[in-house]
Amino acid sequence: MSQSAIDASPDNTFTRAHKAIAAFLDQYKRPITILDLNPQDGFYSFNIAQNYDATCVMLTDPEHAPALQKRYTSHQEPDNVIVLSHVMHEPKLLHLADCEHFDVVLALHLPDEKKKLLTIMTHLNASYLITDLSPNEKHILVQKNNGVNGVQLLTKLPTTNLYAFTLNKSYLCRRTWFDSKKKNANYHIVSSFKEKKLSKLGGIVSTWHKGINLMTFKMLNGIIPGKKKIKQAITAIKNQKSSDWLPHNIIIAGTKATLIDLIDTNRKHIPTFPVPQHILKLIYAFIEEDQIHKMKNKWWRLRNDYYRWIRQRKN
Repeated sequence: MSQSAIDASPDNTFTRAHKAIAAFLDQYKRPITILDLNPQDGFYSFNIAQNYDATCVMLTDPEHAPALQKRYTSHQEPDNVIVLSHVMHEPKLLHLADCEHFDVVLALHLPDEKKKLLTIMTHLNASYLITDLSPNEKHILVQKNNGVNGVQLLTKLPTTNLYAFTLNKSYLCRRTWFDSKKKNANYHIVSSFKEKKLSKLGGIVSTWHKGINLMTFKMLNGIIPGKKKIKQAITAIKNQKSSDWLPHNIIIAGTKATLIDLIDTNRKHIPTFPVPQHILKLIYAFIEEDQIHKMKNKWWRLRNDYYRWIRQRKN
C-alpha cells in the first residue's frame, strides 16, 4: 500500500496529514483496527477503510452522526466501517479501554476541552495514538504523561502538526462489558506490525481478530452497520460450532461477524454446537434493543438460557 493510495484533499493540510498517516499505517502487514475519535464527517476513516485491511471504528457525538451516515451512503456503504453514536465522556472512554484494544487511535478533531480528553486518551487500550497538537499542547501532554503507564512520545509526523505516541497498553481488564474490572489482567495482547495475538490463562494463545465486540457495539450505541446487517452477519455464521455461543464472543468488523474463543482448553469439557434457534432469536432481540438496562436484562436472560441448554445437552 503506497501513500498515494490515500485520497488527496484539496487542502494542503489534509493532504500532508493523509500522507503522514498513510506512511505510518504502511508499517502494518496484518489486519488492523482503527479508533477515530470525533471524526466529524469521517474523511480519514473512510479513506483508510477503502485502502487498508482495516476495520475503522468511529466514535462520534450524536450531533455528528447524520453527517457520517450520509458519507457512509455516498461511499456505497463500505463493509469495514463501524460508527458508534455516543458522547465522549470519561467513564465510557475508560470502560471502552477495559474491553477493547485498538492498533491506532486517531484524535484529529478534538473539541475545545482537548487537554482533558488527551489525558484520558493516554489511558485508552491501544498501541499508538496519533493526534494534532500545538507545540504548547504537546509540551503539556508530554510533561504530564511521558513515561507514565507506558505512554511515550514516538515521533512528530513529517510536515504536519501530528504527533504519534506509543501507548503500550497490552491487556484487557473485563471479560465482557458487564463484568467487573479485574485488577490482574487475565487477557494479554501481544502486538507488532506483523502479528497480533491474545494470550489467556492456561496458556491459550489465539489470533486477534479485527473489529470490536458486539457488546461494545451495542453499549456505545452502534448505528453503522444497521441492525439488519448485524443480524445477517450473525446468521451467516450460525452453523459454526462453539461451546459459548453468546454476544460477548462475537466480533463485529463492519458487516462481518466472527465467533471467537473456539479453542479454549478451559472449556474443553463442554461440548460444542451450532447456535440453537431459540438462542439465536434471543441474540437478535439483544441486537434490536436500544435501552441499556433492557439490554443488560436481555443479556443475562440469554446467558442463563444458553448455559441451561448446555447443561441439558450434557445430561
